[in-house]
Amino acid sequence: MRKVVLDTNVVISSFFGGHAQAIINLWLEGKFQLCLSAAIMAEYRAILAEHVSPDYLGFIIETLEMASNVSQLADLPQLSVIAEDPSDNRFLECALAAKADYLVSGDHHLLQLVEFKGTKIVPPAEFMRLWQ
Repeated sequence: MRKVVLDTNVVISSFFGGHAQAIINLWLEGKFQLCLSAAIMAEYRAILAEHVSPDYLGFIIETLEMASNVSQLADLPQLSVIAEDPSDNRFLECALAAKADYLVSGDHHLLQLVEFKGTKIVPPAEFMRLWQ
C-alpha cells in the first residue's frame, strides 16, 4: 500500500472539493496509508480548530487516530531543509521516517524540492493524475 503524507493545506482544501477532497476520499476508502507525526497532528488540530466546530474537530481527530490506514510515527529525524518556513520541515521529517511514496502539498517551499530522499512531492492535481 502506498504511503502518503498530506500537508495541512491539502486537508483544509478538502472541505472545498476538488482534488484535495478526492485525495481524502481515497484515504477514507482505504486506498493508501496516511503517515502522521505528533507535530503534524498538532498542526492539523490547530488549523482545523479555526475552520470547524469543536464537535466536528473531535470527529476528525478521532477518525485520524482510529483509522487502520494511518501510521502514527515517533522518533522522527530533525531536519532543517526549508529555512524560509521551518514548520514545513515536519512534513519532510515524517515522509523520511515513513519512507513515504508521496508528500502532497500546495506549499511552494515543499513543491520546489520535487523529491526528497525517495519521496515525490506533488500538488493535489498531480497526485490524482499519478493515482490513475
